[in-house]
Order: sequence, then C-alpha cells, then structure tokens
Amino acid sequence: MKLLARESNKIKEVLEEKYGLKDSYTLVKKKGWVYIDVKGHKFAFHRKDISTILDGKLVVQNQYYIKLPDKQKPVEGLNQVLVEISKWIDCMP
Repeated sequence: MKLLARESNKIKEVLEEKYGLKDSYTLVKKKGWVYIDVKGHKFAFHRKDISTILDGKLVVQNQYYIKLPDKQKPVEGLNQVLVEISKWIDCMP
C-alpha cells in the first residue's frame, strides 16, 4: 500500500490542527500498514484496493482496515479511519 497524499494530509490535519501534535508523532509504513506513533502509542491502518469489472469497465474500490490487538477491523473509508484516530488519541493517557 502506498500512502496517498490526500491520506497523509488528512492525518496531518487531525494530528496537528485538532490535537496540536505538530512534532510529537511519526508515520511509518511497514508491511503494507501505516503506523502512527504518538509518544510510544501506535495506531495502524491499511487500505486495500479491490478491482472488479462491471459492465466491461474496471472499477477500483478502496477498503480500509484498522489494526486491533487481535484482528483487523474493516471501516467505511478514510473519514472513518480519521474518526478512529481521534478516538484513539482521546483514549491515550
């Protein structure tokens, strides 16, 4: 998975503008997952592109997943990933 500019910009907006974490986080891509590290706490998400042919046209859909301790959880798009990031930050000590 390649981290898209729009994904990076939206994550940056949430972390820096909403939570003021300008120099307190890192984004690392590892084995297809994007990890956000804030003060040693990690959040991970993944985007999978699903290609199908409908009416003779190639249609690409994006499915996002977040990593939980014991499984992957599918979520409804990038906006839901951003909501999950906000919940994660709100629960941090």
